[in-house]
Amino acid sequence: MRLPLNNRQFTALNEKKYRVVDVFSSIQGEGQYLGYGAIFVRFWGCNRHCEFCDTPEALNGTGASGYTEMLAEDLLQKIVDVQKCNDTLLVFTGGEPLLQLDLALLVSVKNHFNGELKICIETNGDLLPEWASTQNSIFARDFIDHISVSPKNLDTMCFLNFKLQDSFVFNGANVNISLINTLRAFMQLFFLGGKTMDIKFVVWTKSFLFSPDCRLRPGLLSLYQNAEKWLQPCAGSPPAVEQCLSLSQREEFKSFRLGLQAHKFWNLK
Repeated sequence: MRLPLNNRQFTALNEKKYRVVDVFSSIQGEGQYLGYGAIFVRFWGCNRHCEFCDTPEALNGTGASGYTEMLAEDLLQKIVDVQKCNDTLLVFTGGEPLLQLDLALLVSVKNHFNGELKICIETNGDLLPEWASTQNSIFARDFIDHISVSPKNLDTMCFLNFKLQDSFVFNGANVNISLINTLRAFMQLFFLGGKTMDIKFVVWTKSFLFSPDCRLRPGLLSLYQNAEKWLQPCAGSPPAVEQCLSLSQREEFKSFRLGLQAHKFWNLK
C-alpha cells in the first residue's frame, strides 16, 4: 500500500537521509510491553561500543554496507510494508536512535498511524536531542508514547562518594556527571506528559553492578519513581542472573524487577 499523498508531501519536505540497518516486524521481548507485536526500526551508529552489545551490525565502523540510506518517505513506506495485523508498537532502536531520529520523522509517523501504533524509543540515555529540550518538550511529547532507557554509565549513577560537579574520577577514568542531568531531562519530558518509561540496568560480569561498592546514589530512586525499573542479566548468563538476584535483596533495588530478553528464547530478532 502506497502512502497517501498528504503524507508524501509532508515527508518530502525533509531531505535528510537516515542510515537504517533494518526494518522488521517481530515481538517485543523486553520491558513492560513484553509479548506485544512490534515493528522495529534499527538505526545505524552508536556513541558507545559496549563489549556486550548484541547488535554489532549497528555500530560505527562496520562499513557503509551495514546500512541503507533512506529518506523519511521511503522509511515510512518500509514501515507500512512490513506491518502485520498484530503489531501495536513502533520501536525506534539501534545502535543509538537519537543520533538520527528527529521530530520531522516522528511527526510523519504519528500522523500516518494516528494512534494505531504506540511510538517507542530505545536509547542509552546519553543524548538529549534539541527537539526534546525543555522549550520543545511539550510539543515533542505528543509524538512519543514510551521510552526505554538502558543507561551504560552505571558507575556515574551507582557510585556514592562524590559531589555534584562537572566530572569525577573512578577507576582512573573521568566520568561526566552531565549524563545524570540528561537522564533527568528525559524523566521530566515523559512523566510531565503522562507517558510510560522503562529504566533497564544491564548486569554483566564486568559492570559496576558487580562491584561490592555498588550502591544507588541518594535521591536517584526519586528520579525513577514513576518508571518501571529492571535488572536485566546480560545474555541470561548464570553469573549475571545470580548477581541480579543478589542486588534485588538490597533495599535500594527492591523496586526493581528481574528482566529478560524473551525474544532470544523465542529465536526472534
